Amino acid sequence: MHKYLVDGQEHWANASDPQIPAALARVVQGIVSLNNFPRRPMHRTVGAFRRSKATGRVEPLYTYPEGTATVYALGPTDFATIYNVLPLWEAGIDGTGQTIAIVGDSNIDTQDVDGFRAMFGLPPNPVTVILDGPDPGSWLFDSVEADLDVEWAGSVAKNATIDLVVAETTEATAGTDLAALYAIDNNLASVLSDSFGECEQQLGNEGNAFERAMAEQAAAQGITVVVSSGDTGSAGCDSSGSGDAANGLAVNALASTPFNVAVGGTEFDNPAAYFNTTNDPTTGASAKSYVPEAAWNQSCASSGDPAGCGPALPAPWDVVAGGGGPSNCAVQDSTGNCV
Repeated sequence: MHKYLVDGQEHWANASDPQIPAALARVVQGIVSLNNFPRRPMHRTVGAFRRSKATGRVEPLYTYPEGTATVYALGPTDFATIYNVLPLWEAGIDGTGQTIAIVGDSNIDTQDVDGFRAMFGLPPNPVTVILDGPDPGSWLFDSVEADLDVEWAGSVAKNATIDLVVAETTEATAGTDLAALYAIDNNLASVLSDSFGECEQQLGNEGNAFERAMAEQAAAQGITVVVSSGDTGSAGCDSSGSGDAANGLAVNALASTPFNVAVGGTEFDNPAAYFNTTNDPTTGASAKSYVPEAAWNQSCASSGDPAGCGPALPAPWDVVAGGGGPSNCAVQDSTGNCV
């Protein structure tokens, strides 16, 4: 075991593969982890939200200029309009009687969720926070992910029970894995949502086997597991916002099992034709109908031509795109390493 300094942070990890006594080989598949490297939350922060106490003005606005373009931000009713959810709501198919479990390693201020729902005209539906072990508190980057996941799960299934299952990351295990295990072991929900990840190569054979076994158990119990595909395009081992991809083709190991649904982002083509220029005063909605879309890509190759990529490119011309690609761990060599 060694202490490592990575990106200015200290971590513990094993320097070589652990060994299992031969007598236990038939009953032990592997050791999931002997390190405290956390799973990465799969979101990209665009900017801060602010409301003026004096004027009540909200920034950013739901529809606002950015350079020469206009940004049409989505609210829950926009989503319901674009993806034809409104008829389901009208028929009473709105999550009533269902439970969605969101996994996280950070707590949240539940008033954020209440305020989000009130702002967009959704019915009150307080989130339930379930702690698996000590309360890790709320820490900025991962609490943003938890807020985002809880708010939007409850935006589409607006009357579903939303459980945020939180576990603290230990010296040996990621909190999100512990939270997912708790939700599955206790059969908490019909849907489990995990927006964290780590690439297959960095997770290792035992880690990949663990994620597959956990998703398989959930599927056997009738739990639909949805996992973020990631936000670094086909470079899943690189960090979002990196100037270039340096670690090869890779995908999120949590999303690449046969027993989960990998969910990736999209972006709209010619949105001005499909949005009103003003927003509904109750819901904030402005979408008129379905909007043609493509895979989300803010990288320098978003046009499909990599010739625009070069060194030291400023944001947003960096490794920022919807994740995906073939699993590297679908094929392993004779020693079980991903190839």
